[in-house]
Amino acid sequence: MASGNDGSLADFAEALKGYQPTTPEELVAHSLRQAGVNQGDGEDDALVQRLLALAADHFIAEVVHDSIQYQRIRTGATTSASASQKEVTLTLEDAQRGLANVGINLHRVDGES
Repeated sequence: MASGNDGSLADFAEALKGYQPTTPEELVAHSLRQAGVNQGDGEDDALVQRLLALAADHFIAEVVHDSIQYQRIRTGATTSASASQKEVTLTLEDAQRGLANVGINLHRVDGES
């Protein structure tokens, strides 16, 4: 099925080849094996791994960003340039709220601090 976007898809695939993901490719490969996906050593398989690593990086960045926003709300911090250079300490509550935004609910077990 040919479409007018084939060039942009090819450009994206080429750009993805040069992308160095934050999420280790070994972790992505392991996760795929655990899910029952058989992958070879081909270029297309490596491209799929990079694409999944990019998706994981985006997911993690989204959760961290949301968690930082909740931390700022909790502490009353501003978003000025001077405040962005300050170290940020996230609490478990900040992370829980950030994860809840993407549908992951964490709950403390009684007796844990």
